[in-house]
Amino acid sequence: MHDHVFICYAREDQVFTLELAGNLRDRGIPVWIDQVDIPTGADWDMAIDDALYECATLLIVISPDAVSSTEVRGELRTALDEGKTILPLIHKACRIPRQLRLLQYADFTNLEPADEDGLKQVLEALGIESTRI
Repeated sequence: MHDHVFICYAREDQVFTLELAGNLRDRGIPVWIDQVDIPTGADWDMAIDDALYECATLLIVISPDAVSSTEVRGELRTALDEGKTILPLIHKACRIPRQLRLLQYADFTNLEPADEDGLKQVLEALGIESTRI
């Protein structure tokens, strides 16, 4: 699976992020998210590394918790080092990490994860035409 979207987020944002991942999957987007895609008994770190190295795009859910998370920063650094396409999605207002400041982002600060206009932004950024809007 080398065309999936790896979703990077802080655990504190899991409710929003899991719903977002479900909404993207409902639209046919092959997403990978740790809580759903790591099988029982699998080595957590190895599963994350494999999915991150094999993804086409890293969708990073940005919030104050994500910005302060060493795990999120590490996943972002790996994606940048590997030349992955990065899609920033602002969930909660915060200082945007310097590595992401030049990238256009999807703004969900006032949106729910099922918001059609917001999802359309994400689909367009992924180069996918939305048929469900």
